[in-house]
Amino acid sequence: MNRPHVLFVVPSYNAHGGLERYNHDVVQALTSAGATVHAVCLYECTRPEGDDFSARVLRPKWWRANIYFGRIWPHLLKRYLSHYDACCNLVVAAHVFCLPAALDFARRRGVPCWNLAFGLEVWGEIRSDYALALREAERLITISEYTRKRIIESSGRQKTIDIIAPAVDVDEFIPKTVSRQDDTIRLLTVGRLQGGERSKGHDLVIDALGILRTENIQGIEYWIVGEGPDLRHLERIAHARGVNEQVKFCGRVDDRYLPDIYNQCDIFVMPSFVAQNESGKWTGEGFGIVYIEASACEKPVIGCTEGGQTDCIIDGETGLLVEPTAESVAMAIRKLVDDRVLAREMGRKGRKYVLSHFTRDHFNVKWRGLLNSDVS
Repeated sequence: MNRPHVLFVVPSYNAHGGLERYNHDVVQALTSAGATVHAVCLYECTRPEGDDFSARVLRPKWWRANIYFGRIWPHLLKRYLSHYDACCNLVVAAHVFCLPAALDFARRRGVPCWNLAFGLEVWGEIRSDYALALREAERLITISEYTRKRIIESSGRQKTIDIIAPAVDVDEFIPKTVSRQDDTIRLLTVGRLQGGERSKGHDLVIDALGILRTENIQGIEYWIVGEGPDLRHLERIAHARGVNEQVKFCGRVDDRYLPDIYNQCDIFVMPSFVAQNESGKWTGEGFGIVYIEASACEKPVIGCTEGGQTDCIIDGETGLLVEPTAESVAMAIRKLVDDRVLAREMGRKGRKYVLSHFTRDHFNVKWRGLLNSDVS
């Protein structure tokens, strides 16, 4: 096979955040499969050390243009693609926002166009031009079975939709023995504290702690890793429930230290749920990589029954899936606190599940297979 040349069209390229980390891993997988990648980035491009590809950032540097960039980027992208004359035999749109322009360019070049779909951006009612492009792209890759079903509902796509879940570095996220000064059971959630995205379920866990407190179940503390404008709201809830001394807000933790944070907890709990807020925006997990990071560290996990996290958790085996209510979350916590043998067994099964489904090797093999299938 001739060396594939891939044009990768992406809003922003860096390794921070779930969507951005996935795009980074895709580029790594494509280059490791022998492809030459050129990225067109709308807003920014921060390449981690070791990334080997060329890139062009469309966002202008002069501040007056930046004020209007949110309005003019579709025009700038189309103009750039109309003058793009380098070798290209595959176009990958790393977000549905980029797909119409990328698909139009691919059609004119006579090459296939792929789209990466993650979750919220393709849930519910979407623009007609996005729906048309989702139906017509030669290949559509998403990250979970839940999102696959939502894409079919929102776009009416009849062609195959491939699922390639995010990967976790199983050499980095490993179980470690951590010495503790007491017998406190430590719960952990890792996720941003966004006021418009309260579907992460931090408040449900705090409410659940209040329920357990009324049942005189003691010796539990709750670590919240993440930052955002919802911090004060959650602090008020903790005070109102009388559990403020049990809740520790840890702020943002650098990705390098996340494996240590997971290993310091006993139970990972993030009862994230699917909801539509007042503005009509959908919230929820397209996948939820934090669940498999915790499982890789042999921690039992608690999540909700709807959303992409249902691909991450085998209910009753690697963790517990519950309804998005404080009572259900409290019941799940109580079950794992009362049965430590079960909790440890779920953690062990969780790591085995990750090793058999979510490693970088699995991820790279799947992307290599698609590349070999579509580009000759």
